[in-house]
Amino acid sequence: MAMVVPGIKCQPIPPCPKRMLNGPCGGVREGYTCEVDGRRCVWIDAFIEAKRRGNLKPFTEVLLDANFKVRDYKPKTREPKSKVMKLLLERKYILAFEVETGRNIDLTRFKELSRELSPYYDTLTFTDNPVGSIEIDPLAPAIISQNNGVESILHVTCKNRDRVALTSYLMAAAAAGIRNIIAVTGDWPFLSGAKYMFPSFDLDAVRLIYLARLMTDLHVDFSGRRIEGNPFFHVFTAFNPHFAPLELEVLKLIKKIKAGAEAAFSQPIYSVLTWRKVKKYFKEYGIKVPVVVGLMPVKSIKMAKVLMRELGIHIPEEYVRFLNGNKSYEEIYSFNIEYFRKLAENLMAEHDGISGFHVLTFGDLKLASELGRCLRKLR
Repeated sequence: MAMVVPGIKCQPIPPCPKRMLNGPCGGVREGYTCEVDGRRCVWIDAFIEAKRRGNLKPFTEVLLDANFKVRDYKPKTREPKSKVMKLLLERKYILAFEVETGRNIDLTRFKELSRELSPYYDTLTFTDNPVGSIEIDPLAPAIISQNNGVESILHVTCKNRDRVALTSYLMAAAAAGIRNIIAVTGDWPFLSGAKYMFPSFDLDAVRLIYLARLMTDLHVDFSGRRIEGNPFFHVFTAFNPHFAPLELEVLKLIKKIKAGAEAAFSQPIYSVLTWRKVKKYFKEYGIKVPVVVGLMPVKSIKMAKVLMRELGIHIPEEYVRFLNGNKSYEEIYSFNIEYFRKLAENLMAEHDGISGFHVLTFGDLKLASELGRCLRKLR
């Protein structure tokens, strides 16, 4: 079955393997190839053709499928009902720490995690099976953290959940008191034990954001049916500053904002230059949504190569050069603290657009605590 892609007319196009309606996912690899089957991404070709014709407007419009019965809602800014959203709207720097839930079902560890990191971070974000891994669903850990006094942000992915399951899941999150979600499409499993599975996608991130805003603003689901109890949460999204072409990623962010995204959490950044490229497009397109920048210390040259090769993340040569050779944990630890302290300081000096930092340390709590302490001093 062919699909209609903005920018290309009268030409049959094979469907996107992830059923994206609103532009490419984050799974575009080197040479503009799809992470699923290696074909050239149809959305990249559509963008190139549309840019040649001088008409990129279709790439900024929210596209909904026929199963959305409420189709003309335009989400607007709301009064903040969470600590995180309040800080973002006040343009104060927030500090967030990303927790990979893992495969250990002993949930008491999340109580300890909340206590250990609460002096440094305003919120903990809980991932939803990153890179297609099989881990504990983030809802239970997010509830535990919130019950221990640290406001949570719940990652919600479209992978392996149709819109019915997503609606049910979001209702459960709202009922449990979760007030913040990050809506993303979800990763194809290529680095994990699930890599032999073939996941399904009903929605993309843009339509998930729109669904979440229907639920929390109008208190209806995708079919227009009423949801009792007035569910509410703030809806955030992800942004990849390393995506190529970057302009296309910015256009998709515009779609997400139109669908109702209230802030964006970026993939990790390793240089000020990367942010300046983003800022240029933000200025050109008038994007003013708060952005929380990702900071992700790497502890081995092997991991750095995976991030560069598989995810297209730009890591400066000086950083990669340091990781080469046999370095002790303490050497790498000290290097990362100083590197990201300086990077954060320089990013804050850029003034425009950055509303905080989102830290990921792959479970290294010593590194998380010390980096959080250093970042808090900069606020």
